[in-house]
Amino acid sequence: MNSHALPLAITVCMLLIGCVCSLTMADPPRRGRSAPPDQQPRSQQQPADQRRGQQQPAAQARPHPRLVFTAEEIPAIRRFAQTEEGRVIRQALDHALTIEQDDGIVIGSHAAGEALLFVLTGDVEHARRSRAIVERAMAGVPHNQTPPLWNASNFKMIYRTKAAVDVALAYDLCYDAWPEDFRQKVAGELARLAAEFLRGGGEGFNRQPSSNWVGNTKAAGGFLALAVRGDPGVDEQINAVANRARREFFGWVSQAFGTRGWPQEGFNYLRYPMTTSGFQYLQALTLSERRDVVRGNHAQWIMPLYITHLVPPITADDPPYLPFFGLSYRFTGRDVTGFEMLYERTRWRSGDTVMALGSASAQYRPAALWTIRNVVGLEGDRTFDIYKPADAIYAMANLARYADVDSRNPGEVLPRMMADDEMGYYVFRNRWRDSNDSVAAFQMNLRPRRATYSFQDAGSFRIYSFGTRWAEQASRKDRDWSRESGINRAMENVVQIPDTNGWPGGRRIAAELNEHGGVLSVDISAAYSRGQRLVDAQPGDVKAVRGFAVDYSGQSGADGLYVVTDRFVGPGEKTWVMHTGGQPQRETDGFSIRGRDGARMRAWVLAPSEFTINFGPGQETRAIEITGGDDFFIVMAVNQDGKAPDVTISGKGLNSNIEMGGQRIRYVEDRVVISKKSEQ
Repeated sequence: MNSHALPLAITVCMLLIGCVCSLTMADPPRRGRSAPPDQQPRSQQQPADQRRGQQQPAAQARPHPRLVFTAEEIPAIRRFAQTEEGRVIRQALDHALTIEQDDGIVIGSHAAGEALLFVLTGDVEHARRSRAIVERAMAGVPHNQTPPLWNASNFKMIYRTKAAVDVALAYDLCYDAWPEDFRQKVAGELARLAAEFLRGGGEGFNRQPSSNWVGNTKAAGGFLALAVRGDPGVDEQINAVANRARREFFGWVSQAFGTRGWPQEGFNYLRYPMTTSGFQYLQALTLSERRDVVRGNHAQWIMPLYITHLVPPITADDPPYLPFFGLSYRFTGRDVTGFEMLYERTRWRSGDTVMALGSASAQYRPAALWTIRNVVGLEGDRTFDIYKPADAIYAMANLARYADVDSRNPGEVLPRMMADDEMGYYVFRNRWRDSNDSVAAFQMNLRPRRATYSFQDAGSFRIYSFGTRWAEQASRKDRDWSRESGINRAMENVVQIPDTNGWPGGRRIAAELNEHGGVLSVDISAAYSRGQRLVDAQPGDVKAVRGFAVDYSGQSGADGLYVVTDRFVGPGEKTWVMHTGGQPQRETDGFSIRGRDGARMRAWVLAPSEFTINFGPGQETRAIEITGGDDFFIVMAVNQDGKAPDVTISGKGLNSNIEMGGQRIRYVEDRVVISKKSEQ
């Protein structure tokens, strides 16, 4: 061989080898519908030993769009938009674009909504409109009497994150339609805010590890970092922001949620940070890392929490039901009923289920799709959880992505009884079918914390079935907001004793769940301690144990059987209170409640032996108040046909026995015992 030809041949061979290696290492070609992010070929996923830790570094940037869906998915999204579901979502988007256009919190959502229309239609006029709205947002728009929010670094940061997250969505979807100089301007702003949000600060910022402020801002910082990482005009420091945001967001998740997803600060302070930035961030991470990012941490249980709680609405004009614990608000941006406040769709909270679907673990997706379709979709209230324009992006993209996934009844996927033993929160559900489903919940409040939202609800419960809120938190429409803070033990279904604290939580004695319900027992003596706050609580003179039992077996002759017991030692007049959305009336041995369409609850008061019962007034909820002793033993049976089961009662007080149908109900050693009559 010619001496000059040998080096040339070696060079050519090396180039060919390099090309082959490059093709081998590149993303494999995809045909048809792209696979869900967590079902990409294993070579594209992170190694198994890196999938669980919070230290997992952020993956390298992908081309735009990359936060909600990829360019390969756009044809499928456009096809989905032509289906009945897609058309209803489009109508919701069009309506959302007509409201609250000049609000500093929602303005970015309008830019994102126009960006979605650009994707769906290809009409660059929508990209132009999106750009114009982004320019207004970055110039600064107030919310009510606030300062212009974009650069208001001394104001409440959690008011500022939503607009920035939605501007990032618009940037992602319109990236190829906007001119380079404008893209770089927006990218620079988003990179700057990513670092600022990650640091936290401004008026009222709460740095407690489980605070919703932390989750809101860490997720927003991470989302913005993922939006601009690797783009022109953004330096490499954004990688450090992305990595730190990931680590600190999942640190917040571990503190803010229990072992089955129950939030430390109540349901509405799950919703606020997660619908502002948390769900968006989890979906962007899922796409970026091409894997299930919630598996193995508490975030995995957030979607199942929604599935377990939400009950289909009675009509399309009614809100879905959920057993609500926490703080709801009278100010929501529009006039809503007290019950609507418990699952509000406003500038503050909306889009939940369709957003959560994007990062839900694969085993829960079929049940999530059932919930979306039957609660908020075509078979439900047809809102698809959409209030703000950006919500429609997640509805359209995620339902298109999983259009070929068959929904499954959640009873085939999840247990009907849910126990978050870390937080002391329990849910009992009889089935997933329609608005006649039965759901009960009980709150032990095992982990109240100072300097975060906590509630005076240790020992409280909720009962719902056949479209009736038999036991509910007192409606906000029935409270005097001029005199109350919004967190008040008088709103809960508990025994009230004057001049006791209310803030401390309970200590679990027993929690035994089975296929038909379960039995709970909790020491709530601390809730009756001295002091006025959690921080100054001092041991009191009252000892208290509350029991709660649920049975859906039907063996009692009732569709739902519920038992509440209270044993007290100590001073003070005790008043047993239950707020109801039905119509209560006095019975000689207890009370009854008329519900919807002939359903009825019949209750027997076994203790006190001699009692007085009063009913408080209310537009949406009325209080049932029982006095007469130190102990309480209340047995409640609900039947859809309104008929009360036959009962036989023997004994007195907590030593009573009640035989109902084929079951015997007793109180033994601080807990309720429900057994067959044939069993001793």
